[in-house]
Amino acid sequence: MLVTLLTAAVMQAAPTNDVWVVVTSRSGVPAPRALETARAVSAALVKANVPSATPVEDLSSCKGKKPCLVAKGKAKGVPAMVLVEVGVVLGDGVGQVEAVSVEEFGKKLAGAQVEGPGDALSGLLVEKTSMLVEPLKDLLGLKAAPVVMKPIDPPKPVEVVKPVEPPPPAPPVVVAEVFPPPPLPANEVVAPVEPSTPAFLTLPRIIGLAAAGVGLIGVVLGSVFLGEAASASRAIDAACGATRDPCASLTANQAYARGYQAQSVGLPMLIGGGAVAIAGAVLFLLNPQPAATSTPAVSFMLLPGGAGASVEVSLP
Repeated sequence: MLVTLLTAAVMQAAPTNDVWVVVTSRSGVPAPRALETARAVSAALVKANVPSATPVEDLSSCKGKKPCLVAKGKAKGVPAMVLVEVGVVLGDGVGQVEAVSVEEFGKKLAGAQVEGPGDALSGLLVEKTSMLVEPLKDLLGLKAAPVVMKPIDPPKPVEVVKPVEPPPPAPPVVVAEVFPPPPLPANEVVAPVEPSTPAFLTLPRIIGLAAAGVGLIGVVLGSVFLGEAASASRAIDAACGATRDPCASLTANQAYARGYQAQSVGLPMLIGGGAVAIAGAVLFLLNPQPAATSTPAVSFMLLPGGAGASVEVSLP
């Protein structure tokens, strides 16, 4: 009997490669519900290939103190523990999962915190359990050995057999065909080309019209300047009288200067514009239908202070 008890005690204290999930704190959460959350975390570890066969327990009596929790873990003979804390206040839940090493006196390996509705607290903690998997596997020595890829032999070259090309076909025999000579063209009657009627607005007439227009513009502008000179003369008469005795009026002097300038510009412009207008009219009238290669019978030129015209009449 004594031997059986000693054997059971030794087997209980023997370390096992297992992770023990325990509840360390529960605030506002009943013990069954807290244990159910811890079992869900343990199931998530097992699903991730982390051994967690030790039954879940409520160790909230340790009040979250690491020495108390580590002592209970050593008594279970586990190398690592996962501490689960849950709390619900007015429907809002707060939870935490933390992986610790029992052999290193409660050293924290990894942890995560969640916040959310109290009804969804268990699911949120299970999602965060994935953050504890790799550190726990490192502690338990469960890292998978690296896969050694066997080198693949290079494929053997495929020998390409070149097809035998058939001999080229014999060139076709071309037989020349003798065609009869083409028929002679029929005698065609070519209608005589009627001479075209010269246009009315020939180049000399266009030049004559343009010259007449420019001359008329010069006559109009010269008339305007001469009218300005006449207006200045009337202004002098109004300021100095009809006799225009020596007068010292400023208005008369200004009118005299304005009239002199207007007369100096208007008189040559009037004479030159009239001459250009007359020359343009003569050019238009004396060139009814000149030949295409003939030169204008009338030419004109503008000179400084006036204009000059040259008339050459060629009768048929």
